[in-house]
Amino acid sequence: MEKLGINLGSILIQIASFGILFVVLRAWVYKPLMSMMENRRRTIAQGLEDARVAAEARANAERESNQIIAEAQAKAAESFAKPRLGPKLLPVKFALQQTPKLPRPATTPWPKFNRSATVF
Repeated sequence: MEKLGINLGSILIQIASFGILFVVLRAWVYKPLMSMMENRRRTIAQGLEDARVAAEARANAERESNQIIAEAQAKAAESFAKPRLGPKLLPVKFALQQTPKLPRPATTPWPKFNRSATVF
């Protein structure tokens, strides 16, 4: 093996160095990095779930508001379709008929303007 330039001692030292480096990097880099990535994955999954729930709540609220609006429009259409001469409106109608009419003044307090003579 010496003719090929391979030294058994240096190969063993390189294997041991690689093993030590592997153990150190795995303990101080790989595990913390993987735990951060797992936390990030959980956070993203929770955010997507919250977004889905919020979208469902928004859709339900929209559906309920459309239903309330439709009910209000139907109720308004029904109330406008009914005749208005009820007992509550009669005193107001008679009160309006009995109000005295005031005489109009002969002249208005403001002057008339000749619009045709106005130059822009």
